[in-house]
Amino acid sequence: AVDHGGGVCRFCGRLGSAGVGPRRAVLVGCAGLAIAVGITSPLWHRGGASFHSPTAAAALKKGLVGFDFTRIGRSGTALERQDAVWQSAGTEADGGRWDCVRDNVTGLWWEAKTPGDAGGVNDLRNVGRAYSRSGALEYTNAVNAAGLCGQRDWRLPTVTELKGLTSINKGGATIDVLQFPHTVSAGYWTASAYPHRKNYVWYVYFAGAGDAFGDAPSANYAVRLVREGP
Repeated sequence: AVDHGGGVCRFCGRLGSAGVGPRRAVLVGCAGLAIAVGITSPLWHRGGASFHSPTAAAALKKGLVGFDFTRIGRSGTALERQDAVWQSAGTEADGGRWDCVRDNVTGLWWEAKTPGDAGGVNDLRNVGRAYSRSGALEYTNAVNAAGLCGQRDWRLPTVTELKGLTSINKGGATIDVLQFPHTVSAGYWTASAYPHRKNYVWYVYFAGAGDAFGDAPSANYAVRLVREGP
């Protein structure tokens, strides 16, 4: 969060990620006032993009309005069925289980967490786990060694990338829980240094408005890894 005159504002992302306008920084104040260069009243926005109209946002498909996701199986192939609800006994064939999610707006692949009902890398990705900053880096190495979704270039996201998963139009866990069903309403580490205090790191809090804050590397937060597709 940054001090912006009359109150603390949060960084909400950039405009025009879906080709509906220039990419510009947006600050949203405590009273919900949107401030952007050249645009004073964006009608709708997700964490990483804002749209001039609800129609443009609704043009995207799978997920909450303004988002478009594809569920990916353990081998890195998109599931044939994309509309099922996660089931502990589900399979990739019936669409009830997936390991990664591709954001079709940004092209980023995101790790899907698990309820911890299986061994190996699935238990490693248990939604209940939290890590110090060094532990998060060790976790990243373990996921890459396991080759999640057939890939070995997973990393911690930047604060901008992780904010791009949040939706300020939704209460509870500030994310599309149908695509990311095992999400705790808690902080998630990023790879971005926090500029206002030495050695601190940004984390994104997936509850309420999905704000970002800085904290010491000894603190414990959840992790959701990302990679650049395809």
